[in-house]
Amino acid sequence: MSIFDRDRECDKNNGVDKKIVEGLVRMFDESNELVKSFRAARDLLGGSQVQPYSAPAGSEIAGLIVGDFSEDKKSPDVIIQDRGGGLRRISNLHANYMALQYPILFPYGEQGFKLGIKYNRSGTLQENRLRYIVKNNKNLRSEVYKGIEDALLKGDVDGNNVGKKVILPASFTWSKRYMIQNYQDAMAICRFYGPPDLFITFTCNPKWQEIADALAFIPGQSPDARPDIVSRVFKLKVDELVSELKKGTYFGKAQAVVGEDGFVQYRRGPEAANFVERYGIRLDNGWVVPYNLALLKRFRAHINVEWCNKTHLIKYLFKYITKGPDRARAGEAISSLGDQPVNAQKHPDDVDEVREYIDCRYLSSHEAIWRMFEFDIHFRTPAVERLAVHLPLMNSIVYPADQPLANIVDDPRYMQTTLTEWFTANTISPAARELTYIEFPTKWVKNRLMAEELAYDSEMLLHVHETLINQLNSEQRHIYDVVIQSVYGKTGRCFFVYGYGGTGKTFLWNAIISRLRSEKHIVLAVASSGVAALLLPGGLLLGGDFRQVLPVVEGGNRLDTIDASITNSYLWDHAKEVKDFSDWVLSVGDGTAKGTAEIDDGDSELIEIPSDILVPRLDSAIDDIISSTYPNLEASYSDPTYLRERAIIAPKNDTIDEINSCILSLVPGNEKVYLSSDTLVESSKENGNLDLLYPIEFLNSLQFKGIPHHKLMLKIGSPVMLLRNLNQSAGLCNGTRLIITQLGARVLEAQIITGSHIGDKVLLPRIALHVSSTKWPFVLSRRQFPVRLCYAMTINKSQGQTLQNVGLYLPRPVFSHGQLYVAISRVTSRKGLRILIDDDTDPNTNATQNIVYKEILRSLW
Repeated sequence: MSIFDRDRECDKNNGVDKKIVEGLVRMFDESNELVKSFRAARDLLGGSQVQPYSAPAGSEIAGLIVGDFSEDKKSPDVIIQDRGGGLRRISNLHANYMALQYPILFPYGEQGFKLGIKYNRSGTLQENRLRYIVKNNKNLRSEVYKGIEDALLKGDVDGNNVGKKVILPASFTWSKRYMIQNYQDAMAICRFYGPPDLFITFTCNPKWQEIADALAFIPGQSPDARPDIVSRVFKLKVDELVSELKKGTYFGKAQAVVGEDGFVQYRRGPEAANFVERYGIRLDNGWVVPYNLALLKRFRAHINVEWCNKTHLIKYLFKYITKGPDRARAGEAISSLGDQPVNAQKHPDDVDEVREYIDCRYLSSHEAIWRMFEFDIHFRTPAVERLAVHLPLMNSIVYPADQPLANIVDDPRYMQTTLTEWFTANTISPAARELTYIEFPTKWVKNRLMAEELAYDSEMLLHVHETLINQLNSEQRHIYDVVIQSVYGKTGRCFFVYGYGGTGKTFLWNAIISRLRSEKHIVLAVASSGVAALLLPGGLLLGGDFRQVLPVVEGGNRLDTIDASITNSYLWDHAKEVKDFSDWVLSVGDGTAKGTAEIDDGDSELIEIPSDILVPRLDSAIDDIISSTYPNLEASYSDPTYLRERAIIAPKNDTIDEINSCILSLVPGNEKVYLSSDTLVESSKENGNLDLLYPIEFLNSLQFKGIPHHKLMLKIGSPVMLLRNLNQSAGLCNGTRLIITQLGARVLEAQIITGSHIGDKVLLPRIALHVSSTKWPFVLSRRQFPVRLCYAMTINKSQGQTLQNVGLYLPRPVFSHGQLYVAISRVTSRKGLRILIDDDTDPNTNATQNIVYKEILRSLW
């Protein structure tokens, strides 16, 4: 119904109340600014005849999409006449488009969908994504590698003449490729774990009490009018059902057997004497569907439970749940879609996958809401690795149509698949030959990682190795020779080299790595922290120094922490130790330093600090530790070398924040403040009215480990530490230190001052960081720059850093194993270490608390 033909619509005997229609028109004319502007068009087109469509018969609001989608037909027409007299089509991305198209849904002309909107309308979102796919994928083609090679040999160099078009990818939900891959994934799980036992269907009950309670807040509401409430409650029920099924609460005893004919025989069979009559039909036990009475009572919904342990039933099951979206059959055949007749013969390459997808697509309000809330369409566990199977050179590849075929044939990456890389692994490693193709992904790392290892420049690495090996000292050279001998002797030995920061461990590792990689050996370089991994070419994570802070076990006690350490691993029995040390630093780590006295709690001891590294306590302890660590700050505040060499270290974050703020105030320049955007993640809102219980101001006040604060204050030239792994290959790792060079509104420009990418300038965006805590019943999403000022840093965060000057500030004693050792071992020489004790003890004291779990170190002694 439109405003142009209301008289004709109301004259029909269709139950339309003319007074209601006139009232709506008056309301629009008085309250809707868009309608007021539209009056001229209404008067101009008052005589137009618009073909009406039949009203829906059901109470559910849904959309029936016919095949009128193409790149030429942009959207349902909303055309306006501008002041110059010309006609213009309103883009469907315009904020007022929906208000013009659906005035009853937007009675005051409110803005509807637009780019960047947080809560989307599923139909609009899907339409725009389809338009993007049509526009950008129309030039993609698919062909087997051999077909491209044959075409090139025949002299055909044009990619448009080879292969077929690819439009809807498997990443598009409900596309054919998406459904086929989900079906094959399900069958793969069955092959690994065996067939499923039960096929359970769970139907939503709109009369659930939770739905009724929510609707009661607004009088006159019904479940049909609030699909958002129904969908939320149903999602909660589904999650609860899955959780109960995994616990094994309901299905411990078999309730059915397989008959001779292969069909299930349930306990209830047809009984002529026991029946009920409904609408003139007698229904006995033979009409009762398979069910579980406890589940029905527990969830008050239709839950059918069927036994499905036959091959043909399993295939039907997974084809059923991956059959695609709902469609409606129109009563009157549509003769054409655009300019193409329906029954016209098409070339096989002219299949329009987008049109096939949307033609008569039935989009219900509940599905739209489900998609808007980003609930799972298909869910499976565990994950499935998809493996390619093909004959030689018959792997399917996707390429841009305008790409020359010669470039495709000359690029070896187009020939690489999981199958070919498995063959390659078999030629290299005897261990790979012990595994089938299906078993291979469960035991081996990604083939991509192997390819990267074999792609290093051998000549360049050989030159690097020659430079490094000539600089090794006697102890480093001894370790180097032992490790290299073990590699080439294939003895399979395990070595552990430990020592505090600055003793040359990383230099040694780089010498060994460059030697092996220059000879095409595969080396997986790992380290105990992200910062240390940056110092290794292609570095990952593993290893450590047991005097340092041990692995964090959330909520664990001392025994849990010790048990999580590598010395309790079976690998430790095979480790060979190679030691280097500085007596005093290592004695602190061992808990045997001079003047050590045990404290009653059994976990800690008092340790004397030598007078030459002790900073005396004066009136302002923070000013004293700043001046001793950052001399001549005003002249060197933006010097990368000056800032890279030094830092203040303290046990707690609140102390660090205070010191960083104080130093920032001493640095020249204008300060810029960045405030985060804090929201609750949608899934966490299912717990109730969390928005009301936890307002934005409260969320802003929360601070979490590893998450930037709500308020971030920066100046050009200030050092920051990265709090997230953004791009490890580019040196952007958790713990990387940088200097701010530009302060933009949306990005920060910074220069890397640590790691293997020193001097590189990078752009840092705001990112959304999700954090949860057992203390709060929600998941917080904080959108902020993932950095923190690092004039000062916590002891735990300093692990992996090597510094020339360290100021250790102790307003309170250390509280965990190895913290004191970590702090003093960050510095490369004794003259660069300064310690200021500012706790509640005697102002003249030279002793502080040290915590050492000696159980973890006994295997080293």
